[in-house]
Amino acid sequence: MTEGRMYKPAWTFQSVRLKPQAQAAEVSAMGGGQSAGESQVEELKMENAAMGARLTASENELQINKSKIQELESKNAVQAAEVSALGTRLSACESQVEKLKTENAAQAAEVSALESRLNVTESRLEELKTENTAQAAELSALTVRVSASESQMEELKSMNPVTPKVAFYTALTDSGYIGPFTTDTTLKYSNVYTNIGNSYDPTTGFFTAPVKGIYYIRFTLCGLRGEVNMGVYMSKNNQKVMYNVERKEKEGFTYISNAVTLELEERDWIHMSLPSGMAIYDNDFNQSTFSGFLLFPM
Repeated sequence: MTEGRMYKPAWTFQSVRLKPQAQAAEVSAMGGGQSAGESQVEELKMENAAMGARLTASENELQINKSKIQELESKNAVQAAEVSALGTRLSACESQVEKLKTENAAQAAEVSALESRLNVTESRLEELKTENTAQAAELSALTVRVSASESQMEELKSMNPVTPKVAFYTALTDSGYIGPFTTDTTLKYSNVYTNIGNSYDPTTGFFTAPVKGIYYIRFTLCGLRGEVNMGVYMSKNNQKVMYNVERKEKEGFTYISNAVTLELEERDWIHMSLPSGMAIYDNDFNQSTFSGFLLFPM
């Protein structure tokens, strides 16, 4: 007997008429067949029960698997979102990487250019060092030569002292008459045209010798007023070394000129004085002058 089939006897009472003995045998056989069928039914029931249990277990396992599948689907959804986010981040990173590659390429080119410039600079630096070394040697040689020249100059100076330059030329005034006065009066020649060495002082009228030497001193004197004598003293350190006078009896231009050669010590001074009672004259034509210069030092 198989699952889902009913047992059907191979005979019926209606179709066969048996003899009593045969019928008894047949009934006995039918009883034995019924027992066997019941046994098969029990077996089928047990198989069905087992199959039911297996089915229940399968259904339970199926539910568990469905739960696991749902859980996995949820996890997969989360992972898919994470993967999508990671994909976005990866795209951004890839874009940044490309950008950095571009920047790095530009920086590499710039570094290469800087390295080239650095190489040129270093090469030029070495050239300059070489030039500086040569120039330093040349400078050292020139320094030695200059020192030697300076020494020779000092020797020549000691052998031939430099002659100081001393010269002056002055005029008395633009105001006209000077004098007469009741006492001798120092003449201050206020119009200074030459004063090399600054040895003449117009505020005092004194010429002071800057060095010991021989000096040439000259003057010119103009008189105009009639009946008033004109004259002048030349003094060295307040000692008279020259006196010139001209008597005037009538009005008109009269001139006196004279010069001396004097040996003067350093700081000696020369000045001109108008004697008392006398008068002289000067205007913008510089008719009364005082001048001098150094002939040579001693």
